[in-house]
Amino acid sequence: MAHWKATNYEVTDHAEINKVIAYMNQHFEEEMSLSLLAGIATMDDKYLSVLFKKKTDKTITEYIMGLRIEKACHLLLHTDQPVAQIGANVGFANENYFARIFRREVGMPPSIFRQQNAKL
Repeated sequence: MAHWKATNYEVTDHAEINKVIAYMNQHFEEEMSLSLLAGIATMDDKYLSVLFKKKTDKTITEYIMGLRIEKACHLLLHTDQPVAQIGANVGFANENYFARIFRREVGMPPSIFRQQNAKL
């Protein structure tokens, strides 16, 4: 699976960052702005970005994309939903963008991932 790793429900030693992580896990399919997440953490946008990276070793965007790809992998393996629908269900507004990000993170297109990992 290339360099892709499943994103776990991470917990840091920082309560506000944990609130942001919980929100992202519960709303991964929705559009999330930095200002929305900063409001949840009750901190400045820039400070949230820096602190999030420090505490998780990922940018906010990387974390959200990781969640979406993880959920997409699950849906690809456990449902018959079309790839385009799965992309939309996990928060990608555009099927081509979903396929490009999936390929970058997982190392293969979503349809090939489904074929190679389907249960016999």
